[in-house]
Amino acid sequence: MAMTLEDLLVRRLHIFYEARDGGLSVAREVAERMAAEPGIGWSAAEVERQVEHYRRAVEATRGFGVA
Repeated sequence: MAMTLEDLLVRRLHIFYEARDGGLSVAREVAERMAAEPGIGWSAAEVERQVEHYRRAVEATRGFGVA
């Protein structure tokens, strides 16, 4: 069971690799859906933290090789 947004979008669904934007356009919606799942129950602050962490992970890889 995926317990973080990054785990779900990168490792489980591969959206990180397959979507042109790395999945940033759906990250908040996915995080909100995860938050509502029994056993996860994230607060609004945790949803924000998860989205921000994922955004940084995507941005860290998108500039690779650009001069």
